[in-house]
Formats: sequence, C-alpha cells, structure tokens
Amino acid sequence: MKRLIFICMILMLLLVVAAPGAARGQTGPTWSSVIQYFVPKDDTYTESDNLSVIFYDKTTQQQAGSQSDIPLTLHQSGQLLVGETLEGSAVVSATKPIMAVYKQDVSGDNYSPILYTSFDAAQAGNGKYYIPTVQKNVSSYTSLIGIQNVESLDLTVNLTFYDTGTNTYSPAAYQTKTIKSQSSILVDVSTISELPDGFSGSLVIDASRGTSSSPARVVAAVQEVLSGGRRAYAFEGVGAGASAVFMPTAMCNFGRNRQTTYYAIQNTGTGPAASVTVTYYNSDGSFAGSNVIATPVATGRKTSVSACTVTSGSTARRLLTAVVSSTGAPVAAIGKLTSRDGLATAFTGQAAPAGSLKVALPYVEWSAALTGYRTFIAIMNVTGSELDNVRIQYFAPDGGLTATQDLGPIPAYSKRNSDPYTAGALTDGSYNGAVTIGCGTSEPYACSGSLAVLVRVQKGVRGIRGLSVLGDDYNGIPFAP
Repeated sequence: MKRLIFICMILMLLLVVAAPGAARGQTGPTWSSVIQYFVPKDDTYTESDNLSVIFYDKTTQQQAGSQSDIPLTLHQSGQLLVGETLEGSAVVSATKPIMAVYKQDVSGDNYSPILYTSFDAAQAGNGKYYIPTVQKNVSSYTSLIGIQNVESLDLTVNLTFYDTGTNTYSPAAYQTKTIKSQSSILVDVSTISELPDGFSGSLVIDASRGTSSSPARVVAAVQEVLSGGRRAYAFEGVGAGASAVFMPTAMCNFGRNRQTTYYAIQNTGTGPAASVTVTYYNSDGSFAGSNVIATPVATGRKTSVSACTVTSGSTARRLLTAVVSSTGAPVAAIGKLTSRDGLATAFTGQAAPAGSLKVALPYVEWSAALTGYRTFIAIMNVTGSELDNVRIQYFAPDGGLTATQDLGPIPAYSKRNSDPYTAGALTDGSYNGAVTIGCGTSEPYACSGSLAVLVRVQKGVRGIRGLSVLGDDYNGIPFAP
C-alpha cells in the first residue's frame, strides 16, 4: 500500500515579481522549485521500495507530468525538480513513509527562499479548513492561496473571509467552486473585488463532496511576496484548531537587527468566542511574560498581537518561546517575524501531537559561503514536564549518519537550538541532507513527550541597501519511529 502526501505549488505570483526599480514589462527573476523529500522511518527496505510523484496543473486541473520508480533507502534524502512554469499541486506516493518540504528560490540571486511542509490526509480539514491571516495590499504584501483537493473525487469549496471587525465577505467567484480530485485552485486575493484594499483578516474554507453536503477534505498553503521587493514567505493553513498552540520562536527587538515576532490567532470553533492568552517562556523554562487579550475572538475571526505587548512580565530583547492558549473555542495561529536587516519569515503554530514520536526535517543545508543557505533549528518541548536526552541526528543524502548532537534535557515549554556547524556535521565547510530529532540513548530515540520544531533557512545578502539577510521558516514533521 502506497502512502500519499500532498503539496500545493504556488508559483504564479512569484513568476511575475520584478526586481526593484524594474520598468513594467521587464523580465523579473526566474523562480524554480523543488520538493525536498526524506525517508525517516527505521524499517527494512528492498529494491521494490520506491516513490512517485504526479503533478497537476491549476488551470486545467489535469495531470501535467510525473516522475516514478525513484528508489528508497533508509534515511535517504533528495530532490524532485518541479521546474519554472508549473502552477498547481503535486501528489507524492511511496511504499514507505516519507516527509517533504516545498522550496522555491532564485538561484544565485538576492531573493528570499520560500518554504513550507507537505501535508498528509490526516492534516486535511474535514469540511472546513482555516487560514488565520489573509492580506490585500497590507504594507505591500498580498496573499496568494493554494487550495488542494485530497479526495479521490471532485469537490466544491466556498470561501468566507472575515475582517477583524464585524464584516464578512463571500466572493462570488469562490462560491461552489469545483476542484477536481488531487488538483488545486489558486486564489489571488488581489483580484477579489469584494475585499477592500488594505484588508487584513482571516479565511474559512468550507468543502463538500460534489453537489452533496457531505464534508470533504482539503489542504491549503499561503504565500505572501513584497510587491516590487525581495522578501517573501509562506505558511500552511490548518484543518483544526487546538486549546494550546506552540510557537518555538518569540522575540521582541532581539539582537542588533531587532527581530520581533507577531502572531495572528484565529477562532476555529463554531460557537462561542475564544478567550486567548499568550504566555512567554525563557530558555530555562521560567515565566517571562504574558498577554491576556482583552477582547475575545469571535468565530472565524482573528486577533493580532506582538511579542512586545504583554500584560505582565517582560519579553524585551530575549530569545523566548510562546504558548497560545484559549478557552471557549479552539484556535489556530500563524507567526511572522521581521527584522531591521531585511529578514521576514512566517510559520504555522503547532498543536502537540499525541504518542511517542520523533521529528523529521527533510531539508537542512549549510553553505561554506556567507551568501549561501544556512539552516538554524529551534526545538521546543511542548509537554508539561522536562524532556530528557533530546538527540538530533544529521544524515547525508545517501542516508549515512554524519553527526549526532546530544542537546540534553529541555525544560517544559522552553527550547534548545542546533545547526550543522555546531553539531559537527560539516564536510569541507558545508552540509546538505536531512535530520531526525528524538529522545533517549538508544534506538528508536522516540520521545515520551512532544516536540515542536521550527527550521529557519536563510542567506546573507551583499550590495543591497537595507538588506543583509533573507530567509523563511518551515515546521518539522512529527512521525512515529
């Protein structure tokens, strides 16, 4: 039996971004994209184990190419080339569990990479799917949303946008919109006339099977690109909210570049308003500060907070973690980070997964050059007690173990950090491969509690005023060892 993962490939907006100062009609940067995959699970592998990928065009909603019979071996990682013109979605199938990250970039040029993780069917929304933040020309950012059907039959979706006040918008073009099986649609928020310029709000996607009212499963990802600029980022939506959402990074004017995080928090319930508190923790697990949000969040809507705003304690100029908790209704959250040196990233807040798990990072890179990609990993303990013997392992693309780093115990709700350099994984000053994170001193290194892992991929920039670093974040992927 083959296992499926799903990837929305959002390329349209990126292909027409012009370089700053370029005249209208000039050619902008050429963005290419790859699917970075990883085989994390300890198992027996044979010559018959393989993966395949089918690509779907978003306009025709038909198959637009495929790759097949790619051999799989333990801890192997690699790339599936998507190319420069395909807009749509992909379905990756494999005889063994695999994890994947979607990456877009402009090779050799000073533009931000864009990263987000793949989905499996369990992450799909059953009838509803939530996007905690949507923008239309807010600080020159506009959302582009890819929605993928993960069912084996066609479905219809209805999109409802909520502002932060009392207004609700149901664009005519996205009511009873059909999405064919495994395919996707692309929603360019800039073209939705019903939404006012400067709109900042949230989105609820309702999905049903064909003309029936039976709930159907979809997934969605969002990209936002600075108009006429070089910064861009992406994040995933969620199929359901939770009473606690974990953010492995929280900062208020941290460091020389004044890194600051902001959270968009959406009520994913169907009735009462959500009463929300954001609590911040130091690296030793101690309380740093909290923000009890005064106004409850209505169904479908969002509230936005800065890590600099607290009702008790202090978060200024410290490297922290955050827990978004709610009563009355579940919530979902998106984090965004900005800095004075050009860095702008986004990530999806994580609920605590159940069971004894490890975490896979399908794409980790460290360039010998400062202007190449370098990866930094934040590992947060999301259980209520200390986790002992947290261990991170770095693997080469052929599956060979490159380095093991023992991070020791991690107090509740705090984090530890790693990167290929400090872990001793470099060869000739560089590294390219994949990572697993677990606990214990012997196989299978499963954690009795849960981890939330956030991965930042960034590169140095030279010769552009106001920019010295560009990057994006993606979430580690939990799996049962």
